[in-house]
Amino acid sequence: MSNAVPWDVAMEEAWDAYSAGSLPIGACVVDDTGEVLSRGRNRLGEARRVEGIIAGHRMAHAEMNALLCLLDLTAEQSRQLTLVSSVEPCPMCLGAMRMQRISPLAFATRDSWAGHTDALEQTAYYRQKPTMLLRPPPDIEAWCSVLLICSMFESYLPREHGFFEVHRHEQPHHFAAAQHLHTLGSWQHLRQQHAPFEVARNLLT
Repeated sequence: MSNAVPWDVAMEEAWDAYSAGSLPIGACVVDDTGEVLSRGRNRLGEARRVEGIIAGHRMAHAEMNALLCLLDLTAEQSRQLTLVSSVEPCPMCLGAMRMQRISPLAFATRDSWAGHTDALEQTAYYRQKPTMLLRPPPDIEAWCSVLLICSMFESYLPREHGFFEVHRHEQPHHFAAAQHLHTLGSWQHLRQQHAPFEVARNLLT
């Protein structure tokens, strides 16, 4: 995806999610010109709400909220859209995207634990209309990956959890960077300072 704006929107939503105590995952939906039509963020760590958006619920994922915020569209209009996410979608979000008749998917970093795009080649429902996968420049991938892994270091997950094992194995450089920044408390410090996205964006540069 050549237009940087959707990536910036997804990353800003991810930062807002992290700042609010949720998983740092953000998403948006864009049309065929790159205009952002809706945006959403992970809201798992927030007060429960199921009205317009979903919060405080197991379904309160960034992609779900971005899709829910779309205006009513025809099937043909939906086919012109692209879902952009800071992290590879899980089974629920990938399914919701395709049920909305959106097939192009752009995601910044793979989720080696819950990412589900392998199913695009394995499931007949997905194969009936091939999904174009779009990826970002390396710096955007690194930012989204490191922030996600760092947030998991801050979570309740024990260090022997499978999330850490697969990311250490499949994304060793990002994992090492996240471990280092977690030790320094860099992301946490920015969150405590209520730093805007523009400041957090430069942490890895």
